[in-house]
Amino acid sequence: MKNILKNFLMPGFVLGIVFGAFIWLVKDLYTAITAGAITGVLFGTVMGVFTVFMDLKYRGKGPEFTGNPNITMEGPANHMVGKEGVGGWLYLTDKELYFKSHSMNVQKHILILPLEKIEVAMKTKIYGIVPTGLMIITTEGKVERFVAYDRKKWVQKIEEGISGMR
Repeated sequence: MKNILKNFLMPGFVLGIVFGAFIWLVKDLYTAITAGAITGVLFGTVMGVFTVFMDLKYRGKGPEFTGNPNITMEGPANHMVGKEGVGGWLYLTDKELYFKSHSMNVQKHILILPLEKIEVAMKTKIYGIVPTGLMIITTEGKVERFVAYDRKKWVQKIEEGISGMR
């Protein structure tokens, strides 16, 4: 139930408020409330359907390039490539952090970070304000950023995996 609220209702609610406020600037309050509510419900529904579809498509499928990995954690995520959040699925195995973008992206890619090459995992803010980020710093100093649900658990599991490798 908590995921339904976070994944479907919150994005719809936020967009509905923002869109309604914008409409209020150019129209009356009644139109703004109506447009905001309709937009929020539609957007929340679309996001919900998309999230369920991606969950069914990727969950439990596992990374296909690593040879029978032991999946510790997985879930939908966005890999931040420049300013773009490339949507896909993030897997944590006993050997690596593996991201595969879904086919609806312009920047389709796979990112594989072996756990022995990860120096630290930490929570961060996306664009400096949105507290949903996961930051990975490699032993070479490279920084990879993700937007992931339950980032605190991702950090914990990645740190456990790193500890197990050392």
